[in-house]
Amino acid sequence: ALHLDPKLGGYWSNLGFVGGGVVDGGEYDNKACFRKALQLDPTLPAAWTGLAAAGGGVVDGKEYDSKACIEKALHLDPKFAMVWIALGEVGGGVVDGKEY
Repeated sequence: ALHLDPKLGGYWSNLGFVGGGVVDGGEYDNKACFRKALQLDPTLPAAWTGLAAAGGGVVDGKEYDSKACIEKALHLDPKFAMVWIALGEVGGGVVDGKEY
């Protein structure tokens, strides 16, 4: 799918969830895929969740740890139930100004 349109963030996110891969001759691990997805479309909650699971990373020059990625995902989609579980696993956090 990425060979068809490497500018779609959702495709990069999906590639990250299967562990990464080779795109146009370049190798990408899962974290690189999630970062690329978020550079293309920072509104993808699944990509933020994937980046959290990969330990966080830099997106558009800003460092995000796992908790910040989870909080970002929940800001974008507060009904993403699995991410609420992840937030609990990291000790809670702040989503849209409210502490959980």
